[in-house]
Amino acid sequence: MKDRIVIITTYRNYVNHIAYQMLQIFGDRAHIVATTSEDLDGGHLKREDIIVLSSDILYGIVQPYLHENQNVIIAKREVNVAAAEQLLFLPPKQKILVVNDTKQNADDAVASLKNIFFEHEYVAFGDDPFMEGTYDYILTPGERHLLPKTGTPGIDIGSRILSIDSIREINESLKHRVDLSILHHRNLKSQLFIAKENSPVQYEQLALNATYEGMTIQRFEEIKHEMEALGYLDELVAILYVYVQGKERLQSLGRRRVLQMLHEQNYTFSEQQLRRKLEGLQQLELLLAGSGRSGTKITSLGEQFLQMYREQKEKE
Repeated sequence: MKDRIVIITTYRNYVNHIAYQMLQIFGDRAHIVATTSEDLDGGHLKREDIIVLSSDILYGIVQPYLHENQNVIIAKREVNVAAAEQLLFLPPKQKILVVNDTKQNADDAVASLKNIFFEHEYVAFGDDPFMEGTYDYILTPGERHLLPKTGTPGIDIGSRILSIDSIREINESLKHRVDLSILHHRNLKSQLFIAKENSPVQYEQLALNATYEGMTIQRFEEIKHEMEALGYLDELVAILYVYVQGKERLQSLGRRRVLQMLHEQNYTFSEQQLRRKLEGLQQLELLLAGSGRSGTKITSLGEQFLQMYREQKEKE
């Protein structure tokens, strides 16, 4: 059975970025699940999951959802060398201003750039006031909208990716590890993949592993297959929709109320049949059984599955 790597980031645009990197490196060894701290809920995390946080500030946010002795890796990031090839062809000793969404991220990017592209001089935005003509280039790691509109040339090297140290740490946590020499080759592959991800060809290749709000299409198909093994797929989908309605109405639904709502849609289950179907959906993490009066609720994974299921049906 594959391990499950759960990537948690702060921003939606970054979560897919890291998911693509992990798929290119560990796609044959682990299920890759990606989400943001904002979308995280109690139905996401399992005790055996390998949790990868994109920043140490996320630990306090996700801690209430962690199990005891959960394997949590706080990732380090570095610039994507494959996306920064323009720096290789600049004359040496260029003075480059680095801008990012926060001063800390700008400082981190500068440190990474100095370690790799040491031929140039880097200054994080905020250390010195910007004056036209002071710098040869203005560089950003993926925050193109922050580049000031001046006569100074701008360079966007794309978002930073997980460092090789963090990738090794994730690899050490897997039951089926990747050989270290192969790991480095796969990391290079992931860098090239991400650097070219905006090309039309890459989008076509991404189709099988693209993420939708944290769920890969591969995972969607796996869940759908497992649901078909539990019984009629349309019945299980109908059950999920009932819990969506309950969430929208801020209602906690007991089994009898669920049965009633399903009967109104011409689905006739006994209470025992419904209980078995609910247990199956809970095992797939599409529903979360609450304690006491809180009742069963649909998880964000369940909602993501329904969204992808609906879009798939519309295309048929």
